[in-house]
Amino acid sequence: MGAFDPETIYTAQLAGMLASGERVLAAATASYFSGHEELGQPGYLSFDLVNGLSSSTLEGAAVRAVSGLTLVGFPGSLATVARDALRDANTLVVTDRRVLFAQLETHGNLIAVIGRHQVAGAVLEPRIFQSGRVTVAFTDGSMLRVMCGMFSARAARRLVAALPPR
Repeated sequence: MGAFDPETIYTAQLAGMLASGERVLAAATASYFSGHEELGQPGYLSFDLVNGLSSSTLEGAAVRAVSGLTLVGFPGSLATVARDALRDANTLVVTDRRVLFAQLETHGNLIAVIGRHQVAGAVLEPRIFQSGRVTVAFTDGSMLRVMCGMFSARAARRLVAALPPR
């Protein structure tokens, strides 16, 4: 843990979110950049005179090529809960019991919680300008990719080490 890690900077805010005896294993600034999301919904094929042919398969392939697959799940899956939480949260906190999605820059708001036992595994999967890209798999079969650093994977490695291996 360094001087600029969320555990050090936001000690007071984190203390208010922890249950008695719960301890922080890792914390990282995190965000979700939407790419291709597979939500178990049917594809489409359409044609109009202005836009021409439109296909979910072709459009999905183009998005995957640029930003990659960022979510696999279904409405209400743990991955969609995590994605939605990251709209307001700026930090992922892994404790010995839970994964907290928190907004620590203000007064320390807890946005969402997922049980640590609901995480099937996590792995660091860097790409260019995405050194801290982490893939988190959940026990319901869903998956989410989050960013924990563009140029450094240090925080992402700590987060992955605190979660089960994938």
